[in-house]
Amino acid sequence: MDQLGYTVDFLNVGFGLCVIAYPTQDRFPVLVVDGGYDRPQHNTGCTLPLEEHLSRLGVKEVDLMVSTHPHRDHIGGLARVVEQLPVRRFLTGLATLPSISPGNGNQGNMAVALELLRDMLERLHRQHAHVIGVTGITRIQCGRAELTITTPTEAAITRRDKALAQCGKAPDPAAFRELSGTLNETSLLVSLTVNGAGFLLPGDRNLADLLRADLPRWEQTFPSCQILQVPHHGDQNHLSREAVQVIGAKTGVVSADIHGTYGLPTAGLEEGLTAWGMEKILYTTGSLEKETASGIRFLVSGDGVLEQQWIPCKQQE
Repeated sequence: MDQLGYTVDFLNVGFGLCVIAYPTQDRFPVLVVDGGYDRPQHNTGCTLPLEEHLSRLGVKEVDLMVSTHPHRDHIGGLARVVEQLPVRRFLTGLATLPSISPGNGNQGNMAVALELLRDMLERLHRQHAHVIGVTGITRIQCGRAELTITTPTEAAITRRDKALAQCGKAPDPAAFRELSGTLNETSLLVSLTVNGAGFLLPGDRNLADLLRADLPRWEQTFPSCQILQVPHHGDQNHLSREAVQVIGAKTGVVSADIHGTYGLPTAGLEEGLTAWGMEKILYTTGSLEKETASGIRFLVSGDGVLEQQWIPCKQQE
């Protein structure tokens, strides 16, 4: 790999999402998009927590950290990293939180995720990190990596903020369920371009709905991409034939687990996406039936040529 080469890793974090990008040779500056869960759901020889991967790489500082949305399977691993490493910049669609008093239902995953986010924001402020609340369309650099990040519609943000306020008033199970339901639709949409190669990271955003509602802005805003993170852990209902054709990516990456958590990936996902024009579907676990990898690695040459590899499981090293 030449000196301008870049590496983009999609980690096997079980049911969750975690993407890391860094220059292949010197491994600085490091970009992290989401971090998976804060604790292993299934201890295997293949799952690779974000903190462990950064340690293996010898990373001492994260230049840019992006949280697409504060569900625990996306934000938990970020919180663990912030406890251990300095972070220079943190991008989020939710930079402030209402005070939520302890109450019935305040021990569920949604409540834990909010506490993780609150603690993380406090740590970041103590570190004097630059915490950026993303609004509208934001473009930002991390080394040679270029990011275009967009927020959802004002209507979706209003629904989320209303649900957040209700959790502050009455932290009961119903309020947290309502909030959790708004977070997928308010995921930040991240387009990552490295040496001309494009990766689209929609978190849990429904791309089928997005394109139906705002196709002109999509076509004007986002560069073409080769790699698509299939949204919502391989949920085919979050894509459509039109979305796949407009996005143009021929390779889809599914960040899920082999246990069918929440019924994901969707049964028949590969056949459906292939019928819509996608040529290759990759799983961060290596396969749907048995974990054979700790993630997917894309090596990007200086002129944008992509080479795909597997991150080997610990017992294979």
